[in-house]
Amino acid sequence: MAIKESKTLEAQELNALKELRKNIDKYRKKLKNRYLIKLNSLIKDRIIEIPSVNKNDISALYNFLILFKKLNVRDKIANFLQEKKIYSTIHYTPAHKHSFYKKKLNGSNLINTNYFFNNSLSLPFHNNLTLKDIDFITFQIKKFFNEKK
Repeated sequence: MAIKESKTLEAQELNALKELRKNIDKYRKKLKNRYLIKLNSLIKDRIIEIPSVNKNDISALYNFLILFKKLNVRDKIANFLQEKKIYSTIHYTPAHKHSFYKKKLNGSNLINTNYFFNNSLSLPFHNNLTLKDIDFITFQIKKFFNEKK
């Protein structure tokens, strides 16, 4: 009898975790869509690009990455955002930039990899982020580009 009750409790816990995961995914999709809507003008003007996920793949929605079309903008906007208490992140340091791989790759210059690394920025994207937060973040990003015109 105790084994059956234990398995029932485990199943209930698993179902609760599945439901929680489903709710988190739903909320993160909402956050992603808000970013896309609010950044749409910059996307249309080809100032930024949002890297896409292949149709056959599913995004884990653990970050929101933007790619700047103009060179040497990423660090400036990251500093601008930080002044506004918006903390962005630089992800995906290329393997050939790590000391271990430099020797193995014989100093390869991976142009596309370098371009992506030097021009991409991850915006805040977490479960405590609100739609109002995204409105503020995207407002500041647009403000940055309007001031640079």
